[in-house]
Amino acid sequence: MEERLSHLETFFNHTDETSIGSVQDMPPREPPEAVVEPVSVPNVGYEPHTFQQSPFISRSEQEDIRPDGSWGSNIYRRNSPMPSVAVDDGPAVDNQQYIPRESSAQVSDDPPVPSTPTLSSFSSTLEDDGISMRPPEEEMTFEYHGLGSFISICSKPGIDWVCRRTGSTDFEKTARKLASDVCHRLKLEDLTTIAKEPEPSEADAWAYTRAYFEESVEGSIGLVYRPQFENLLRAHFQQEHTPTVDQDPAWYALRYIIYAAGWRVQSWKKSYADYHYARGPGWGYFQNALSVHSKLLYCRTSLMAIQALAAMSMYVECIGCPALDWMLCLNAMKLAESKGLHTRPAAAWDLPDTALQLRSHVWWSLFVYERHIVYRSARPLAIDDDDITCQLPEKPIDGNATNLDYFVHVVKHAQISGRIARAITRLRKSKQSFHEVKRILTTLQSTLDQWYESLPATVRINTTTNEFPRDLHPMKTLYLLFSYYGSTIAINSVMVNFWNTLPIHFEATHYDEARDFISQCTEVVAEAARNIVRNLRHVAITPSTPKCLVYVFPLTALIALFAHVLKFPDRPAVGADIQFMDMVAGHMNYVEFASADLHFPFARDVVNLARFTVMKAGQQTTRRTTTGSWSKTLRGGGDGGGTEDVKSAGVGGVAGAAGISDGLMMHMTSPEDPMSIFNRMDMELESWGDSLLWLPDTSLPPLPEDVLGIHV
Repeated sequence: MEERLSHLETFFNHTDETSIGSVQDMPPREPPEAVVEPVSVPNVGYEPHTFQQSPFISRSEQEDIRPDGSWGSNIYRRNSPMPSVAVDDGPAVDNQQYIPRESSAQVSDDPPVPSTPTLSSFSSTLEDDGISMRPPEEEMTFEYHGLGSFISICSKPGIDWVCRRTGSTDFEKTARKLASDVCHRLKLEDLTTIAKEPEPSEADAWAYTRAYFEESVEGSIGLVYRPQFENLLRAHFQQEHTPTVDQDPAWYALRYIIYAAGWRVQSWKKSYADYHYARGPGWGYFQNALSVHSKLLYCRTSLMAIQALAAMSMYVECIGCPALDWMLCLNAMKLAESKGLHTRPAAAWDLPDTALQLRSHVWWSLFVYERHIVYRSARPLAIDDDDITCQLPEKPIDGNATNLDYFVHVVKHAQISGRIARAITRLRKSKQSFHEVKRILTTLQSTLDQWYESLPATVRINTTTNEFPRDLHPMKTLYLLFSYYGSTIAINSVMVNFWNTLPIHFEATHYDEARDFISQCTEVVAEAARNIVRNLRHVAITPSTPKCLVYVFPLTALIALFAHVLKFPDRPAVGADIQFMDMVAGHMNYVEFASADLHFPFARDVVNLARFTVMKAGQQTTRRTTTGSWSKTLRGGGDGGGTEDVKSAGVGGVAGAAGISDGLMMHMTSPEDPMSIFNRMDMELESWGDSLLWLPDTSLPPLPEDVLGIHV
């Protein structure tokens, strides 16, 4: 077993894991024509490993490895135009180092310190992903997404894995189109406006205000104190000379952003035609507020400026709007930090209870929103939890106790989400033992489960009657539910998805336990995705629906099920998973119907690709059955021997889809073995690498619990 692990680690250390970008209308890759030059291996104190033919490597890859162990023409770098979208593919693997045959990982009580690359390291050709003619900072359309992003399958490892499993290169164009469409909406084309949108009449202004506070999601989280705003609005229309935008930019921005959100709610009630963010005065009101963005940040302002920026970021969170939420949310959060909202107010200030509750609601609203954006984009956290001393709200700012229950529990989930992001980021930078990784992931999942079980009945769906709480907005209930399943996928997918794995140190004795744990994670991810799809029917598609409910969580579930089907195309229940994928595609079709400019061909394309893969796997199984029966008959075993041969291979679709040779199929287990469906974890199969990667040992000690924010 140790010898097998040595071969397997050596193989994966030669695997190119560098990043890929995405560009709209980018042509598919052409077969490689050039052969890269061999990379010299310096003597770093390890005994050089002589390459031998290994059963862990497919025949095509064996043919492409040179006698000296370097890759040949099939592992190549290609030059193409700079992508407009980049999805992080994880830390680069140093191909100039070999793993020692006997690992001697040392355990230390000191916290791990990730190595910092030197300037000279950036000149290495090994850091070049082969797709860019210019660095991303020189591209105006470049948008970064990390490994945990919901579009991380659009990275080079993700695309290559799907193409290998399906035997088709069609997915590359589909993935690039998805990444380009998603990231194209992260910026505006232009901010130039011919004229400002005039202020609505007093009657319309009050109608928009009522719609914002009574019917919109963002109006019910306590970001703006309604009595205070209404008093200011009343005074605004009563006085003859109202303050100009230069005199009070914060009030100007807050007033217009509430007009914009209220108009959007009102307009949808009057007309159910396909919507577009630029139609009607709503977007003009938002642009009015955005026009004083610089004044809010760089001039002397009060808490109202933070409220205005926060309300602007939440306005563009809704579907149909350009996704400017990341920058607006960060601006609001940093302005809040500059005002000290993240800290507990001093007793000497003697603030009234209303002011204390408002400060708390404003800060934690921003915190929750920022943590969610980090979850879906896998970008760095804006602030460490240890730097926050602001107390949680203790009283409902609007008098609704149910809204307070929701707010407190959504803040707690945001804190857990931050721990998940921080823990996984640290694990990516240090090669830990399997037991340490398992402990951390299990602790995270246990913490998440405890949070979900603690939700009161006032904020969660009744699983028996499938009814929603009466006093809580349905979108809030769905957000809590989808956030639980989304975080579950985020925790467990690092042990499942090839393009989103962790560097893990394995001992020979870990194999059985690792197989069981990865099997468990695989099923947890798939079931969480199914549960998201089961509840999609509750999502009302309106211009005010948050994009996280409309396509972030649905696409997360779709991609998880897509990967699950590709791994196990011959499972008896694979048809049900494809039906779940069809439900997501139907949901996306309705989004396209209801909107004027949103298109999601990705969902339809991956469903068709999954169905094609299952059909092809079934044909391969049939051919193997026929071949097995014929060979059995020649050996004098009778007509029924073919079926026995296929059954002895466990799930034949897994082996067939991966192109495993007949000799390697001999290592598969019998159908009586309950673990036979996880034959991809067999150490003799190259598809083991679909779930785990072995990276160079960084000799870092286990991560301390206090660094991760996890306490067992």
